[in-house]
Amino acid sequence: MGDLVADVVVLGHGAAGCAAAIEAHDAGARVVLVDKLPAGLEGGNTRVSGGAWWEPSSAERAAAYLRSLCGERPVPEIGRAHV
Repeated sequence: MGDLVADVVVLGHGAAGCAAAIEAHDAGARVVLVDKLPAGLEGGNTRVSGGAWWEPSSAERAAAYLRSLCGERPVPEIGRAHV
């Protein structure tokens, strides 16, 4: 693969990254979109959430829900976040 030339480089192929890439392209920019995951697994949280937004009422229930979305990619327990 040779060098890529772009006006805009977007990191992350989730909803925000895709929106940024589309807007930049439509404005006439040459865009490169980069994601850390291989083709077919890209998309980040948008991919595993189905594009939905939710606001949890319980940290424990939110953690259980998020773990259930991860499928074969488990999320390590790193401690409880403080809000």
